[in-house]
This record gives sequence, structure tokens and C-alpha cells, in this order.
Amino acid sequence: MHLFKKNKTEINSKYKVGERVYFKYKGDVTSSYVYSVYLINGEIFYSLQIGGECPAVIKGIKEENIFVM
Repeated sequence: MHLFKKNKTEINSKYKVGERVYFKYKGDVTSSYVYSVYLINGEIFYSLQIGGECPAVIKGIKEENIFVM
């Protein structure tokens, strides 16, 4: 019996975990890394990690709001 087994499903997302992406945050274009990808009601959402020495994770960013330069 696996008590801590997560049910992982394959999400066909445009960006993969660890990939460098950009998005608008507080009026500026911010570079970030994809931290996680998840589905809510059939829509793809991302958690993005910003910052360097003291990083923060921004959750709930829709796929259409993310781009690559």
C-alpha cells in the first residue's frame, strides 16, 4: 500500500517544467521558470518561479498569458 503515492496524469501543455518563460506581472514583463503545470476545469494553469536568491512562486497563471522570447 502506497500512502503517499500521487495520481499523476499527463498534461499536454505548451511549456514544460523547468522551461524559461515570460509573462506580464504588475505591469512589467517578468522572466520566470515553470514550477508546475496543472488542470482546473479543463484549462491549463501554471505555477511560475520568479526571482533569484530569494525566489517566489506565482500560482494560477493561464497558458495564454505566458510567452517565450
